[in-house]
Amino acid sequence: MIISVINVSLDGFCNHMDVIADNRHHEFNNQLIEQADIILLGRVTFQLFENFWPKALNDDSLPQHMRQTGTLLTNKQKWVVSSFLSNSDWKNTRFIKNLDPETISGIQQTSKTSILILGSPAVITTLSQSAVIDEYIFLIQPLISGKGKRLFEQALLSAPLQLKIDQQIRLDSGVNILHYKRPLSM
Repeated sequence: MIISVINVSLDGFCNHMDVIADNRHHEFNNQLIEQADIILLGRVTFQLFENFWPKALNDDSLPQHMRQTGTLLTNKQKWVVSSFLSNSDWKNTRFIKNLDPETISGIQQTSKTSILILGSPAVITTLSQSAVIDEYIFLIQPLISGKGKRLFEQALLSAPLQLKIDQQIRLDSGVNILHYKRPLSM
C-alpha cells in the first residue's frame, strides 16, 4: 500500500515555509510514520529533512513530539528519489534514480505494511500518473501561499483519479486533514 501525505495551501501550493505545524499536526504525522515501514521522499524534501530531523531527535530545546518525529524518521527505512544524490550519513537511507513501475514494484515487495510519501510533490505527481497511490492525505493549510510548487502542476493523467473520502479532521489551528482512498473497483 502506498500512502501520500502533503501540506497544501488553499491555492494549491506546497511550500514548506507556509505550514502550521503545531503539536497535533506533528502527532498526526508521527502516527502515520509509525504505521509505515518505508518512507519515500523526493530529493528536495529529503534534503530539508536531512538537515533538520537527525539533529532534532536529541535537541532538548524542541518539544517532545518533534524529537519523536526525528527518532521515527531516523529509524525508518528511507528511499530517496534523486538523479543527483547517491549517499547520505543519515541512517537507513537508500537512493533510487527514477520512479519507473519496476522500481516501485520492487520497493512494494519489501514493504510489510505501507510506503509513506511525505511531502515530495514531484513523487506524488509521478506516482499518481501511474495510479499506484492507494491513499491521499491532504493537510489543507488555512492560508493562501501564492508561492512554491503547485501540487499536480505537471500531472498528465490519462483519466481523473476517482477518490472516496475516508476521514476528515479539523485541527484547532485551522488545518483540515482530508484523507481519501482509491476505490477498490478501479
